[in-house]
Amino acid sequence: MTAHAAIAAQDRWTAAGAGLRVRCYDPPAPQATAVVLHGLVAGIDPLMAARPGVDPFERLAAEGLAVAALDWPGHGRSGGRRGVLSYRAAMAAVGAAVDLAVNRWPTPVGLVGTGLGGTLALYGGIEDRRVGAVVAQGPVDLRDVVTVPTRAGLRSLPTVAARLRRRLPPGVARRTPVSARLLVGRFDLAGDPATAEALWRHPQAVRRYPLEPLASLLLEPADKPDVAAARAPTLLAAGDADPLQQPGGLQRVAARLACPKRTWVLPGAGPQLLVDHPEATAPTFGAFLREHLTDAATG
Repeated sequence: MTAHAAIAAQDRWTAAGAGLRVRCYDPPAPQATAVVLHGLVAGIDPLMAARPGVDPFERLAAEGLAVAALDWPGHGRSGGRRGVLSYRAAMAAVGAAVDLAVNRWPTPVGLVGTGLGGTLALYGGIEDRRVGAVVAQGPVDLRDVVTVPTRAGLRSLPTVAARLRRRLPPGVARRTPVSARLLVGRFDLAGDPATAEALWRHPQAVRRYPLEPLASLLLEPADKPDVAAARAPTLLAAGDADPLQQPGGLQRVAARLACPKRTWVLPGAGPQLLVDHPEATAPTFGAFLREHLTDAATG
């Protein structure tokens, strides 16, 4: 149902924390709302600039969705210290973006997440009862820390963090920067090398993260709910050429979900579905959200 009329877009800032940037897209007569969550390194502007002529958020809006794209705290144009993102800060940011969305549009709200945003979308749907459907690209179970590391360097984060706590003054370990390459290499950001290079080199790209918040977000399960608590219908998506997607990863997460769920794997696609493959992902994601959010609204 892709529309071709120009879609108005404007930046808004939430009152949460140091101020979060949310870019809003207003299609004519939206049927549902998508809050879009990006992954590590990236942000709204890097994703919009990565492929000339492709605004992935506008492509979603053309599927009949009001779109609220969020810059995480410490990313893009949002406030907060550069690269600092804890689990609780992420969930608060999701809640603030949903607040903005429900006040702006009279339509039910779903979450769409890519990269780390896919995992946080899955958890956002658990933590915020207003979320009626979730599209999560490549999510992992953050309580099963064995499955989280996808690069050798990431497996060393808990040990490194513990050593720094013992050897450095309080607070210094928290500020110690580590390269984003521990989690995602430059050419792991997208299947198209030109897209990956554009994302990595964008002026707003976050290429270094403070060690302790990163380790606690990804590798400490205590503050995360069980994914079995998910209740919103969930689409688990991936590209079958994604170097960060573990074999059987989607199926393992799907097996733990008790909510209505579906898996969708795009042949030949890498990790950047929204930017590299909007012609396939926007209609698929849009149809899933419209189906489940409009059903919930009329049920």
